[in-house]
Amino acid sequence: MEGQMLQSLESDKPVLAFCDSSFKLHKSITELLNPTKIGDFVLSMAPISSLLINPQFEKANNLQEWNDNVKAQKID
Repeated sequence: MEGQMLQSLESDKPVLAFCDSSFKLHKSITELLNPTKIGDFVLSMAPISSLLINPQFEKANNLQEWNDNVKAQKID
């Protein structure tokens, strides 16, 4: 299901984050952001803190940040 959703988003409007909930992702983000479409891009003034970040992406980002910090400490 998630793979199909990601593939369908490739040709759709770009999204800033994935919501981990049961509501329709595209419609909800569109309503939340109230975007302005310019060509193939969508601009928004919504603060990123108002989006629900998928915990799997957040965990991966935290792990990458930790790994970068460990490497930086070994260099010093």
